[in-house]
Amino acid sequence: MFMSTTFRKAALTLSSAALSTALLALPASAATNVAPRVATWLTQQTTQGALLSSSKVSVSETAGFALAVSALPGAKASGRSAMRVLWRQASTLRTALGTQDPGGIALWILAAHAYGVNPRHFNKVDLVAALQSTLQGPASSAPGRFGSEDSTYDGTYRQGLSLAALKAAGVAVPKSAVSWLKQQGCANGGYSSDATANPCSGKPDDYAGPDLNSTALAILGLKASGAAIPGTTLAYVKSQQQTNGGWGFYPGNSSDPSSTGLVLTALQALAMVPPAAAGNFAKGIASMAQFQVSSGGLAYPGNPAADVLSSIQGLQGLTGHPIWSTNDAAGARQISA
Repeated sequence: MFMSTTFRKAALTLSSAALSTALLALPASAATNVAPRVATWLTQQTTQGALLSSSKVSVSETAGFALAVSALPGAKASGRSAMRVLWRQASTLRTALGTQDPGGIALWILAAHAYGVNPRHFNKVDLVAALQSTLQGPASSAPGRFGSEDSTYDGTYRQGLSLAALKAAGVAVPKSAVSWLKQQGCANGGYSSDATANPCSGKPDDYAGPDLNSTALAILGLKASGAAIPGTTLAYVKSQQQTNGGWGFYPGNSSDPSSTGLVLTALQALAMVPPAAAGNFAKGIASMAQFQVSSGGLAYPGNPAADVLSSIQGLQGLTGHPIWSTNDAAGARQISA
């Protein structure tokens, strides 16, 4: 997940009652068929429970997968299997991540919390401390930013995930981290991935300036920290919704499952939205069916086959639960067995 799709590797939410109403009003194909088929396809991509990258366990994708399926009754077993891999290899995987992947650590924390496992005691690994160790101090070039690596294309993305993870863990969000996130906001309400390295004045045709993925994660981070979300930001998100119900990466881009999933994930995290947003949310959920291919997974526009990142991010947006929810507390005992 969950490295950022900002630059595509070129690299409101409703109250619970209103959300339930919106989900029940969805077409059967979106409410019933899309999510389970995506979960099944993703499960088929796992090896002994995990998603691999270069023959090694990918923490971000394995945790992202487990998190996305934690609220699906028919797929929880697959999520628990993924979490068992992370549990058994926790020390080795934590060491391999070092301080260079706050986004991956944040997803790991969120996934642990989703299954009722204390992220401070994840098989003797303190994931919260691991995330906090990546926070840049006052003497750094980017005080308050999570991660020292280049943030040109994913700074706001990993910042939002990190703040969401701290909320899930019940840890106070550092003021410096919130301050850094706010500084990435643009006058039109959108957020840049890093307003210093990727100025708000950048042109969408150049994959520059504010984008929907960064904006979605900024909403998550602001909500997690208890900070106010600018009205212009919600208006920006609403204005960028395509006629087919989905959202694209940059303004003017065709809608895609990753950006749509991330926006839906952000909206699900909000406590209240104007009544008119319920329609935007429902249309966004229903739009996911257009990205589903015959295999069951979700494909990014222009690609004939499904891919893991699009499928995980799209599926997360279909869950109907805030990203920091505990969805399968009963799985904790099996994961740590």
